[in-house]
Amino acid sequence: MRYRGLGLWAWGAFLVLSLLTGCSLPPPSGDQIQALNQGEVLTLPSQHQGALTPADIPAPPAPGDPRWQAVSLPDAWDTRRPDLQGYAWYRLRWAPAMAPAAGQPLSIYLPYASMNAQLWVNGQLLGQHGRMHEPVTRHFYTPLLFDLPHGVLRPDGQANEVLVLLMGYRAYRSGLDAVYVGEADALQAAWRHRHFWQNTGTLITSIIVLTVAVYGAALWWRLGREPMFGWFTVAATVWGVRNLNFVATELPFGLHWDNIAWSRLSVSGATVFIGLLALFTLSYSRWVLSKDRLPRWQQAIPLAYVAFSVIAFGVQDDTGGMRVWFKPLGAGGLLLTLWSQWHLLFTAWRVRAKQVWAVAISGLAYLALICNDLLVANDLEGLGRLFLRQYAAVPLFLSITLVWTHRYWQALQQAETLSGQLQREVDAQRAELEASFQKLVKAEREQALAQERERLVSDLHDGLGLHLLTAMNMARREGPAKQPLADTLQDCLDDLRVAIDSLSNLEDRDPVLLLGSLRFRLQPRLAAAGVQLDWQVGGEIPPQPWLDASRALHLLRLIQEALTNAVRHGQASRILLRIESTPEQAVRISVVDNGVGLPLSRTEQPGHGLSNMHKRAQALGATLEILNEAQGGTHVRLTLDAPQRV
Repeated sequence: MRYRGLGLWAWGAFLVLSLLTGCSLPPPSGDQIQALNQGEVLTLPSQHQGALTPADIPAPPAPGDPRWQAVSLPDAWDTRRPDLQGYAWYRLRWAPAMAPAAGQPLSIYLPYASMNAQLWVNGQLLGQHGRMHEPVTRHFYTPLLFDLPHGVLRPDGQANEVLVLLMGYRAYRSGLDAVYVGEADALQAAWRHRHFWQNTGTLITSIIVLTVAVYGAALWWRLGREPMFGWFTVAATVWGVRNLNFVATELPFGLHWDNIAWSRLSVSGATVFIGLLALFTLSYSRWVLSKDRLPRWQQAIPLAYVAFSVIAFGVQDDTGGMRVWFKPLGAGGLLLTLWSQWHLLFTAWRVRAKQVWAVAISGLAYLALICNDLLVANDLEGLGRLFLRQYAAVPLFLSITLVWTHRYWQALQQAETLSGQLQREVDAQRAELEASFQKLVKAEREQALAQERERLVSDLHDGLGLHLLTAMNMARREGPAKQPLADTLQDCLDDLRVAIDSLSNLEDRDPVLLLGSLRFRLQPRLAAAGVQLDWQVGGEIPPQPWLDASRALHLLRLIQEALTNAVRHGQASRILLRIESTPEQAVRISVVDNGVGLPLSRTEQPGHGLSNMHKRAQALGATLEILNEAQGGTHVRLTLDAPQRV
């Protein structure tokens, strides 16, 4: 029921608008206003067709000129003088019904005088609006109002004479409508009323339509160069510019166009708009129905109409020639509009959406007022009737714009909703991942602690446990020497301290601090044994991120083993422990002693202690070299390739 009511309303609106076809504004009325519609006309010979300079404008003819002929207004040239192009004089007489008050302003009002008019009263030039020579100022759709001074009027009881010089073109709706004389306030009100509907209102519609065209261009640019938006933008632009023909009486910037060329552009713009609007309407209907783009033949028909009309009007150099093509092209434009509007109505009926119905109803209003404009344009008798199609285009374009804005707003809201939902899902996933990551970190930390505990227990069992077992056996023997037992216990203490040192400075991961602690613990023992331990740091040693507790213990054990070998096997009295940075940014640790060196067999076939040192170096990812110095002694060199470790 809702859509049926909407459809009935649409047809009702169509019928109401159809009644408006051929509408005209009421004439001025009042006790002090006289309508002059009976007089005489004098047409000028062909040499006066379009004066080129002000000096060529015809002068008023003599009162007794035999060429004066009786005429009644409105005088439409298209019917009564179809071959006239140029100038014609009109002579009208009136005697005021009562003498106007001395201070009462008077005016003369010309609702329709095309193309332009010059006004004389009682032999005095009252004025003209714009040029009366080529290019003549375009007042074909603009009412004219002249102030009437009391000083030019004749004494009471004598008739006054009005001369109107009219310049017009052949087959261009030229002519003169009834002339009104009287009270200025009433005539100014009538002039303002007509001027608004013919000029100001048309200018407003042009501004609105051109603004909508800019909006359509923005949509076209924003939404992937969709052809439908392109047709809409071009159609709105053509229509907005074309309607300025009703408003602009002079071109800006001092440009002077031939009025024939201006007329060609005006009628071509009207037909081009019809074709472009049909292309848009067909594309819009398929867009609403979610169909593919227009078939080629549906695009070809409006484009062929546009091309043919532009050629037909463009080759004409005379308004009469344009009139020949006006009726068939107007009929073709009406058929094209009916075809496209049928598609629009069918689409509105299919989708049953209020927004689409709004566009369809606006299209019906536009169609009704096309009929009005065609009737006005082809009426060869009447003058001063209104063109209304420019007003129908405004609701049509605005309804389309509102539909697109609604669709675009819905898309934005949907995008925002989806974005918010996606953000919530992402936040939930992030929280879940963070929880899982924390669990994983905790599990890895617990596993690492377990592995480190197991490693430490194993290392203490293999090292410290063996030393403690040896010390216990020595203590159980009767009368053991105290010194060997003390040495064994000292070894146990050293192993324990090395294990503790490996767990220290884990945050700094500084090999200098690690080896410095080892040197600090071993130096007193070595000094007691008569061995001097020298310490040397070469260059800036950066922290080593890879040096965790396990690798730190391997490093300490390896250096400890090197120092022990230098004392026990090398019989050294002096040992140098040096740590330095290489040009390759590696860390090199050297243990150099002045002992007897290693036997050749020991360097080629390392024993158990040297084998452990190589295993620890391999676990560190380091290079271990054990060399005999030329002057005697042993050189243990450990190179830690730090960049690879990082």
